[in-house]
Amino acid sequence: MTVLSGNAAIALRYALAPACIGAAVLLRMSPLGSFFYPTEPFILAVLAAAWFGGVGPGVLAALLSSVPVPQLVALTQLSSAEYRLLWGFFDLPRFIPLSLTGAAVGWGASSLRRTEKALRGRERQLSAARDKLEAAVAERTAHLRASEER
Repeated sequence: MTVLSGNAAIALRYALAPACIGAAVLLRMSPLGSFFYPTEPFILAVLAAAWFGGVGPGVLAALLSSVPVPQLVALTQLSSAEYRLLWGFFDLPRFIPLSLTGAAVGWGASSLRRTEKALRGRERQLSAARDKLEAAVAERTAHLRASEER
């Protein structure tokens, strides 16, 4: 297994955001889309991008989801004057909570990964210290037996 360079890993994380939103659009337009609340696939896409990609991809997914939602969701309850669309296509009322959610989930997921990595490092240090202590105890026990035999 090869480890990606820093720039390639960042590019893949950010590529996850449009992929998730594209999957949400396809799901919303598919026959299964009628089983979901209109924005559920987009909320799931933002959460997935934030969980697997981090804060930046989560906010990017929120930004990208704010563009197709007004075209895919019928705004039957609100008139277009009451609904705050910027430039006629950007869904600001959904962007704000989705971006905050994406940022929070991304931050939480990255904090969890950092904590798990630190825990694994501490476990390795503890294991090495335990092995060193066991070797010292075995050496001292051997010395003690040798001195008792003398």
